[in-house]
Amino acid sequence: MIAGGDQRSIGALGPAYGSVASSAVIWGSIGLIVRLVHMSAIAITFYRVLIGAVSILFLLFIRGRLGQLRPGSRRNLARLALMSGLYTVNWVLYFYAVWLTTVGNAALAYYTAPAFMALFGALFLNESLDRRTLLYVAAAFAGLYVLLDPSRLGHARIDGILAAAGAGVAYAAAVITAKPLRNTFSPWSVAAYQTRGATLLLAPFFLIVGGSWSPRTVDWAPLLALGLVHTTVAFWLFFRGLKHIPAKRVGFVMYLDPLVAVALSAVLLGEPLTLSTLLGGSLIVGAGLLALKEPTAPTPAPDRNQFR
Repeated sequence: MIAGGDQRSIGALGPAYGSVASSAVIWGSIGLIVRLVHMSAIAITFYRVLIGAVSILFLLFIRGRLGQLRPGSRRNLARLALMSGLYTVNWVLYFYAVWLTTVGNAALAYYTAPAFMALFGALFLNESLDRRTLLYVAAAFAGLYVLLDPSRLGHARIDGILAAAGAGVAYAAAVITAKPLRNTFSPWSVAAYQTRGATLLLAPFFLIVGGSWSPRTVDWAPLLALGLVHTTVAFWLFFRGLKHIPAKRVGFVMYLDPLVAVALSAVLLGEPLTLSTLLGGSLIVGAGLLALKEPTAPTPAPDRNQFR
């Protein structure tokens, strides 16, 4: 039985959990929105980060916080540039994966990222990697192997799952790269660098290909949704809730992301929920959730300065 004071405390946290859950649901629908855009993965990424960068910079401007964007040192600037590059690879690969395989499989394969974070943290940040954590990492990779069942998948779908896993690797590397920056820059400042840096990296491709990256009229609505809703609004919701919820609990809520992706792809796109999808996905999500329960394990929740 919960005491009245605890009930009030839990009730007060309701809006915070609702905000984080809403951001997870929004991010879980990214694959469906990408499917609505008749453009290449790299072009979709360019417009998403361009729109996101403009909106985030505008928010910083009206709040008088543009001064927070000063890098402070060449080392910080180099780290921010590397982070932006890794995030660019992450987004391009994930959007490419959505075109090659099912939205659900892409989302589940992408969520092997926490396993890669644990490995990278041990390799580059001297973080502990105990036996239990290794078991969870192995379970996540086993889930990826099940998803890659060649007996039921064509080469394109296998390539899509591998691309999504590659996006997870890039995401994990970006988080590890940005981790030393989290005490220097606010989350919004890092988001501004992520989107602005990705825009600058992709701009030369836009100038080279020219008109082939011009969105059609029907493409603008989903592109604006990706840039404004799935970037700026989802990011605001996530950090609005994160202020009041322990990071580990946020990690549990964020696993709504792949579950929503699987459910929406099945209901709205008619994508099949195969046994290998259910089994592989259960291994990946279960491994992440169990790792979150371990007090000594690297927490696979999204870093406070990152967004999908």
